[in-house]
Amino acid sequence: MCFKNIFFTIIVLFLFLGGRKIQAKTPDSLILATSGKSLLRTGVFYGAVFASIGGLYLFADEAYYNDAVVPFHWARTSDGGLDWFDNYHRGIDKFGHVYSTSLFSQNLYGIARWAGYDKTKASWLSAGSALTILTAMEVWDGNFKSWGFSPGDFTANVFGALFPVTQRHIGFMQHVDYKMSYRLFADKEKDAGVHDYAHMTFWLTANPAGLFKQFRWLQRVRFLNIAAGYGITPGFQHKQELYLALDYNLKQIKIKNTYVKHILEILDRFHLPAPAVRFRPGGTTFMLFF
Repeated sequence: MCFKNIFFTIIVLFLFLGGRKIQAKTPDSLILATSGKSLLRTGVFYGAVFASIGGLYLFADEAYYNDAVVPFHWARTSDGGLDWFDNYHRGIDKFGHVYSTSLFSQNLYGIARWAGYDKTKASWLSAGSALTILTAMEVWDGNFKSWGFSPGDFTANVFGALFPVTQRHIGFMQHVDYKMSYRLFADKEKDAGVHDYAHMTFWLTANPAGLFKQFRWLQRVRFLNIAAGYGITPGFQHKQELYLALDYNLKQIKIKNTYVKHILEILDRFHLPAPAVRFRPGGTTFMLFF
């Protein structure tokens, strides 16, 4: 159910926008427990986050939870096995869960920093909060006949919540990112509002200039990344799609304006159109991937 989670992260994104400029003025030494003003910020922003969760459930109730309520059960594949990875959607929904949970964790980190938490505490608070909230959503799924609690979704959520933590605290991971692209103008399937996975591609992208600083010539193209992508074909029988593509590192663009810089940071969470090679299905194909 990553599509629902991505909608939710967009809501949180607007909350994150509100605190970003103030966050930049907040020193790392400012700890929540020492500032009443930070307590107020935390109450306002986290209250808004949890209110958004309630609003999301109300909004999504008809689209997602319109079938019978049953005792808690596990999500299973068509052959009766537990839903781990290779399901009807060829596992792309798990990539979606990693993306949506990591995006949620990143946004909560911005709110926590704005509230006065230091880098380490904000990292673990945001990861734990994102995982707790989205795990609760998975447990809720377990009470509906068409869904069920998916161990694969939960595992993907764990990876997604921790991914931003590794980016902040493990050196080489600062040059690695995880992005999504979406084909806006492709023909949509009947259930596109719920299971629009065939038009999503998820990318693990790395910046060679950051990883290999000893090669000075790479610094000339430090705004370019190399990305590996995973998607599926439309239709009833989905086939896996594997890509290798260029990717843009928009954070490398030097901008002084705080709001413009933040807009670039938001755009950098998505893989923008770039030259690509598709290896599957049907052999190698060169293309401009959207």
